[in-house]
Amino acid sequence: MPENPRGETGASGEHRPLRLGLLRCDDPIPELRSICGTYSDMFADVIARVDPSVQMDTFSLPDDEWPDDLDAYDGWMTTGTRASVYDDVPWISRFADFVRQLHAEGRKMFGVCFGHQMIAHALGGTVQRASHGWTVGANAWKIHERRPWMDPPTDEIRLIHSHQDQVLALPPGGVALAGADRCPIAMLAVGEHLVGLQGHPEFQPEFVGPLYESRTELLGADAVAEAKASLAAPCNQELVAGWMLRFFAGSHEVDLSDFGLFDPAVQQCPHAYYAKMRESSPVFEAAAGGAALHLVTRYDDVLEVVRDPGTFSSRFDVGGRGNAELARRTKELYEAEGGYDRVGTMLTADPPEHTRFRRLVSKAFTPKVVNDLEPAVREIAAALIDEMLAAAAGDSVDFVEAFAVPLPVAVIARALNVPEDRLADFKRWSDASIAGIGTNISVEERLEAEREVIEFQKYFAEQLERRRTEPQDDLLTNLLNARIDREGDDVGEAVSTAPLTIAEMLSIIQQLLVAGNETTTKMLTEMLRLLAEHPAEWEALRSDPSRASAFVEETLRLSTPTQGMFRVVKKDARLAGVDLPAGAHVVVMFSSANRDRSVFEDSDSFCPMRNGVSNHLAFGRGIHFCLGAALARLEGRVAAEELSQRLRSVTLSASNDFEYHPSFLLRGLKRLEIQPEPA
Repeated sequence: MPENPRGETGASGEHRPLRLGLLRCDDPIPELRSICGTYSDMFADVIARVDPSVQMDTFSLPDDEWPDDLDAYDGWMTTGTRASVYDDVPWISRFADFVRQLHAEGRKMFGVCFGHQMIAHALGGTVQRASHGWTVGANAWKIHERRPWMDPPTDEIRLIHSHQDQVLALPPGGVALAGADRCPIAMLAVGEHLVGLQGHPEFQPEFVGPLYESRTELLGADAVAEAKASLAAPCNQELVAGWMLRFFAGSHEVDLSDFGLFDPAVQQCPHAYYAKMRESSPVFEAAAGGAALHLVTRYDDVLEVVRDPGTFSSRFDVGGRGNAELARRTKELYEAEGGYDRVGTMLTADPPEHTRFRRLVSKAFTPKVVNDLEPAVREIAAALIDEMLAAAAGDSVDFVEAFAVPLPVAVIARALNVPEDRLADFKRWSDASIAGIGTNISVEERLEAEREVIEFQKYFAEQLERRRTEPQDDLLTNLLNARIDREGDDVGEAVSTAPLTIAEMLSIIQQLLVAGNETTTKMLTEMLRLLAEHPAEWEALRSDPSRASAFVEETLRLSTPTQGMFRVVKKDARLAGVDLPAGAHVVVMFSSANRDRSVFEDSDSFCPMRNGVSNHLAFGRGIHFCLGAALARLEGRVAAEELSQRLRSVTLSASNDFEYHPSFLLRGLKRLEIQPEPA
């Protein structure tokens, strides 16, 4: 921990210490003050362990002490209290107004326990007595979402608790940063200026042991004994105190020199880096395998790139760019195994070739084909929910394995007329198709994935040949029969009217497999996580299933499963003040554009009913707009409707580590353990 987390200097060049205001809402009973002093003393002690230069002034709210000059302080902290935020007491009502003032003016507050609850209560969330009663002792929470000031990073924090009220629903714009089974919203943030923490970083075991004993009649002897026993394990008081000071200091901005495309820590939560890029380096040069990639991070700049295929070409190679050994061995593998040439189609083609592919595929994958799948999607979703509830049996279940994977796999397999006994192969081929996208796997791992792709090719090549003599009412037959009528389809002479070849159809099917499977799995998983973290939104969806489409759109914006897409500069260009020579490689970062504050207010918050919720770029834009968007939206909407009507509630299990797959392009959770309650 650095001696001064603030990192701010005054005119003399020396560090200016932080000045914080502590809003004291109570104090220990006199018998306990001899142990660790007042609550102010406890805060001063833990803060001094991290940075002894911090200056702290205390205001006793029950004694009607309020600050006159908000500008004199870098931020505000709060103590706990025996009172409740919903008590009809003048100072509590005034405190709620004070929090609303801080919020309106963008001033910083780190609310502890009662202060955590007051942030939620004052801004429209829900605080009530927990159904399970008191939470006491040392408790661990899983980190759901990190902020830059949460440094050093950790997946779990452990703090001492003593409360019976807790936040049950986030306020509008609130984000759950951490939680556990007994306390799902144990840490929250509203914007970049308000943070709430249910645990006590200021409490020490020598104080709370006697505190619990003094409440034996209230808590029960067994609960006190269990709580005292939990204090033997170390807690993270100083780590969290360091987080608090970094939060107040404003010195927690990420350093872009630390950014690495393939850095696992960056891949877990890249949003702070992208925010910094949007602010200071909107076309950011990153290293990738010894070559340079220019990340385009602002919404308007991303639009400029995707709408100009004449300058920014889609003819890229996503695998092993510049790796001569991989290229040679891949060519040898395909020749030896009898694989089909990997031809560029919709994703990796420019007009006029792209125009041909788009017209032909649009004739096969029509809106009617998608709409006709809705009954099947609903049937599959309902069956999976029933199976998930049976598997959970009151315990936890992995939502990814139980629902988010099998739903899109079964749906796209139904569209391609794949029999159920090949669904496992279908999923394996899908995994192989994305193995090398945005990852740093070895040459051997890439070649093993290509072997799976060749197996996929052989299966579907055989199915396509069968359709020539045995046509069926399916997408494969539609692809075989798709034709362009130059006059009726209004295409120029430069666009070929040749039907699709087997190699081209295999490439298209593989793209549909990924677009209709992998990315939808990731979207469904994030949607349920967001709903579980925002119980008020879950209840709103249960009451009004017509909100499902908006929930899907907001999930797509926040999660953006396809984080970005490659482009190659065809001619010298200038973008956001940066010169890009012909041949340069860029990545349009849809995930960054979707959190651009100039376009989306409270861009890091989950607000399904926000204005312009569908203006996101999760499906791209322009001629390469995702062909599978309609299917993904259908699956998301139906899933949201069925889940909200068949489940009363969903709780995120404490066992979650919220680990994402190691890819900077395709981002999704590896697993999501939930405890579903049937309706």
